[in-house]
Amino acid sequence: MRSNWSIVGIAALTAAFGILPDVAAAKPGGPHSVLKSYIASGDPKTTLTQGQNVVSEIDVGCPSDDATCTLVLMDMDQVCGAGAYSWEIVVEVDGTYVGSPDSVPATGNDCGGVTWMGSAVVGPGRHRVEFITGWPNSLSGVKQGYWTANYTVTTP
Repeated sequence: MRSNWSIVGIAALTAAFGILPDVAAAKPGGPHSVLKSYIASGDPKTTLTQGQNVVSEIDVGCPSDDATCTLVLMDMDQVCGAGAYSWEIVVEVDGTYVGSPDSVPATGNDCGGVTWMGSAVVGPGRHRVEFITGWPNSLSGVKQGYWTANYTVTTP
């Protein structure tokens, strides 16, 4: 039995950020049913290295009895101590960018960040969603701050 309890959770989380997911835009053709939500978060304060720093990897599933599923993806990312340097939020599904990396303006020496949203249509089976903080320069002492990942699998 499919439950739509997570629609309330998604609405509450996204309303807090002033945005609502536009699931129908990812795959037009009517309403979508929520199959499962995956939520993770952390505040590791680990040092970022120059390049791509994987924040989280979550495997999501699209049931074999569905031709396609739409992944509704929302990530919030913070970086601490970036000074005058910008950084990026990158999200990949099965190694392919969802959209393009979003550049985040300089957040100063405090922790600061943004919320990113996107969607991807996938076929049946397991799919890996990677959430990445892109740190494009060699400034040392920059830390990964608080982050959240909220992924919802819907049909179609």
